[in-house]
Amino acid sequence: MIGTSINIMKDVCAHVYLEGIFSGCAIIFSNNNIIYLVTAFHVVKPIFMHEPINLGCITIQDENGRFFSISSIRSDKSSWEKTDIVMCILNGPIDGLRDLFFLSESPKPHFKLMSRVKSNSIKQPSAIFSIHQNENVNNDFFLFTTDKALMENSSGDVGATALKGISGSGVFLKEHNSLVLVGIISSIPDEAMLGKIKCCCTSALIKLEPNLKKHDDQSGYGINNLLFNIELIRRETMEKTISSWESNPENVIFSNNIDRKINELLPDYKVTTEKIKIVCNLLNGNSLLNEISKVNFLKSAYEQANVIFDGRDLNVFFSDASSAHAEYKKIHNDYMNILADKLIPLGMSRDEILLLSNKDIATWLGNCDLDFIK
Repeated sequence: MIGTSINIMKDVCAHVYLEGIFSGCAIIFSNNNIIYLVTAFHVVKPIFMHEPINLGCITIQDENGRFFSISSIRSDKSSWEKTDIVMCILNGPIDGLRDLFFLSESPKPHFKLMSRVKSNSIKQPSAIFSIHQNENVNNDFFLFTTDKALMENSSGDVGATALKGISGSGVFLKEHNSLVLVGIISSIPDEAMLGKIKCCCTSALIKLEPNLKKHDDQSGYGINNLLFNIELIRRETMEKTISSWESNPENVIFSNNIDRKINELLPDYKVTTEKIKIVCNLLNGNSLLNEISKVNFLKSAYEQANVIFDGRDLNVFFSDASSAHAEYKKIHNDYMNILADKLIPLGMSRDEILLLSNKDIATWLGNCDLDFIK
């Protein structure tokens, strides 16, 4: 889910140039065969505030390297200063552009958000994520918090100075199959002391352009929906999946190791359930790992956590299965905490980290030198 959202987010990101100079970011999308641009008003203010407006001074380039020009301004001039958001109609190649959904109100505090940004110091567009609860400022603006370390450049500048050009970037729901735009980055308050980013709400654009696709179902996304679907799949197909996995020659030795160890660690009535859980952890965790491996900074942090875990002394000796099982749970919890320390500051939730942790511990259990002396 994460990797899919990040990868398609790139397709709607664009950059604004005023008389050839980079001014800020924007969102570009198609709807009903019309190309739209949404950005922060102050990104284009130097041109828009002069009458007559010379739209020819503004160039738009998407992340696929294609150029666009502004055909007309769709939003109401009286609202530009108040909401710091503007919508335009573009001329240019429409093939390959995506459509968007718009959240019909301000994002809830618990919504997990993400953005893809570029600035004078971030030359290569990069993804950022919310890490705490969002805050509503008023009907027009909200705040989300990201890692403060991202708000400083190599020269020691912080906040708006370090990230000049970030304005106009789109803010999306993180855990969703489709791209749902909830805001446009407007400013960085308090010199980034708290890691907060102020955003314009895009819900007002729905009133301006009724044909935009509105997203009202705020319960149909997120990790809870993912886990529900995983549980549904498990109930319907898990026995077939387990049988297929066990019969794969590549998994036979690993599967036998798992069987031997859980039969010693657990009472008989828990063995079958635990085996199903371990194989589920492997399959679901591998799927999530494939997605985050497409995002370099998430992949790097995950690999660092593995190095830390692999460097620990895991040689332990017990005389009974109960003590061994307790240590197995402790190793699992310790590894979960190592992953959380590395990945939560980068925007991953504890549920997502738990999927990775379960997968890696299942792999470790199958491969570790665990023997029982009778």
